[in-house]
Parts: sequence; structure tokens; C-alpha cells
Amino acid sequence: MAPRLLSGGREVRPFDPYGIAGFARADPRHQAVREQGTQRFVSGEDFFRYVTDAFDWLWREGQQAPKMLSLGLHLRMIGRPGRMAGLERALEHMQKRGAVWFARRDQIARHWIERFGAEG
Repeated sequence: MAPRLLSGGREVRPFDPYGIAGFARADPRHQAVREQGTQRFVSGEDFFRYVTDAFDWLWREGQQAPKMLSLGLHLRMIGRPGRMAGLERALEHMQKRGAVWFARRDQIARHWIERFGAEG
């Protein structure tokens, strides 16, 4: 599925179907946690494994068609030393794979608009 352009105030950004909400799922108030109960990122290792598994899968699929993985990181959840280590290891893993573009969402939106136009 190609990203869809959504209007968000003054910003136009692509919608990412392959997002990872980071540690927000560890918050018991989050609906997914209440429904699934056990899906939590307690340690940096939990996060590292989940992110790198998702990345490796999309990286393989990306051999046929480009893929995008979005990491949403909430400060209260990722901003702990043990969890930051998991993020650092995941980013190192991605860099070692190569053929990866690390971009902010404004860069992705501009790239999409330049290639496909604002109407997408």
C-alpha cells in the first residue's frame, strides 16, 4: 500500500501503514494493551527485537517495492537508559543493512510531493 497524503493543519504528510508506536503500547491505558494484555516493551531488548524483526521483514519485502517503517517514540517510555540502548542497537542494525533512508516526516512528505504531486 502506498502512503496516502493527509492534511494535518498546515502540514501535509504521508500516512504510514507500517508504523510502530514505540513504547506507547506499554502504557496500560493504551487500548491495544488493554485488549492484548501482554504485548509490552519492558526492556530495551524487547524493543530491539520487535523493531529489528519488523525492519528485517520490510527490508526483504523492499527488494520488490519500496517500504517505509515509522518509529513513534514517546519520551516517557523510550527516555530511559535501558530502553534507549535498545533503540540505539536497532538503529545500528538498520545502518549495517544499508540501502536505508533515515528521514523526518517533513522530508518524507516533501519527497512524496516532488515525485507524485500533492494530489498523490
